[in-house]
Amino acid sequence: MTYSDRFIKLAREETQFHAYRNGNKAFFFKQQFGEGEYIYKISDWSNDPLFYFNPDLEPKLVCIKVNDSLYILDLYGCGFGFDEELPEGVFDFNAVLAELNRKVNDGILPQYLASLDLSEQMENEKIVEYARSAATQTLLSVNPTVLPINVGVGSNFLTTCDVAQILCGARRLDNLALGRLRAKEEEWIEKAATKKKILEFMEQPGIVGDTQLQIAAALRLVDAKFVTVEFSFKGNDATGKMDPSVIYSNLKEEDRFTKYDFATNVEGKKIFNVLGAKDVSSKPEDRLTWRNIVRIRYKGKILYQA
Repeated sequence: MTYSDRFIKLAREETQFHAYRNGNKAFFFKQQFGEGEYIYKISDWSNDPLFYFNPDLEPKLVCIKVNDSLYILDLYGCGFGFDEELPEGVFDFNAVLAELNRKVNDGILPQYLASLDLSEQMENEKIVEYARSAATQTLLSVNPTVLPINVGVGSNFLTTCDVAQILCGARRLDNLALGRLRAKEEEWIEKAATKKKILEFMEQPGIVGDTQLQIAAALRLVDAKFVTVEFSFKGNDATGKMDPSVIYSNLKEEDRFTKYDFATNVEGKKIFNVLGAKDVSSKPEDRLTWRNIVRIRYKGKILYQA
């Protein structure tokens, strides 16, 4: 019988027990909690028969037993490999913790958010201003499906203690989650309203110019360190290599390019000289921007053409 098989058998049948592995002995004991039992472990590195009477020992919670189901908090300490397929009725506690957090995020949270009144915050000047900017930033980003705001509970919403209490029937998942969400209701209203407003702006025609959208879409076609960009400025033409992230930034910020935005400073200076543009100028007509891009190529393939 393996160490893990012995642990499973004794954990289901005994109130306290010993298990041996590689000459080392471990002592396990149970404590009733609600509808389940906490199983603690004390490792024995001593042959002293009085070892377990040491008041300084610190037991470690390694398993929770509910009926015949065992939820293992310390896989290795109970004899299981980290990638081992667990027997029927034995579960990885951390996997259960992750699953319950997903249930809150994907089920309880959306229902809760749908019940909130967002109307007042949807008209909040600060939220509207941020949402308009965020919508522009998102539409002109590498991945326009990823919003700059996350309206989710994350993987740490429920703690180990929470899940242990839920498994043992001391708490209900829905009551615990809703109570914790309602405690920060104003924050959830603000987050939900902000996300909704961003999505509204993203659907609004004209929030971003067609040319900007076309350039951003073209850059998404390749995963490139540099692309070749052709400029036309006051009747002059020049071509240089640029990092796509620099172009994305220029699209979003409506900023000007500088000599340092090209693959090399030497190339940047040459392009600015040929075009007659200035990277330090208070006059908009002297600045080189995305509006001056006429063509973007990658490995000879045209990605964008004005």
